[in-house]
Amino acid sequence: MPIKNMTLGANYSYIDMKDKTEGSNEKFTDVPNHKLMAYTKLEVPKLRSTLNVNMEFYGKRYTTSTGDQAPEFTLVNAKLSVNIVKGVNFDFGVRNLLDRDYYLSYGYPKEGRSFITALRYHF
Repeated sequence: MPIKNMTLGANYSYIDMKDKTEGSNEKFTDVPNHKLMAYTKLEVPKLRSTLNVNMEFYGKRYTTSTGDQAPEFTLVNAKLSVNIVKGVNFDFGVRNLLDRDYYLSYGYPKEGRSFITALRYHF
C-alpha cells in the first residue's frame, strides 16, 4: 500500500581500488570503500510544507598511501520547506543533525551541526 505524499529512495556504492603495479603496496586515498545514501521526502499539502530527511554513510577509507585509515561515519540531515505565499518558500535545515565528528581528508575536520535558512522566490 503506497503512502500518499511520501517519497523514499536510496543508493549504494562499493569501490575496491587496488594498485596493480608489481611490488607496490600503495593505497588510494580519500575514497570510501562503502557509501550509502537514503532519503525520505514527506509532503504535507494542508500545511503547504515539505520535510526532507536524508542519511549519508561513508565507510572507512585510506587517508595516506601508506595505509592510515579514517573511520566510517554517518550523517543525518533534515530540511523543512514551507510555502508562505504563492511562489515564496521559507527553508530551515540542519546538517549533521546528530553532531558527529568526522573528516573527509586527514587533518581537516568538518564542522559539527550547522543550520541553514533560505527565503526563495519562484517566478
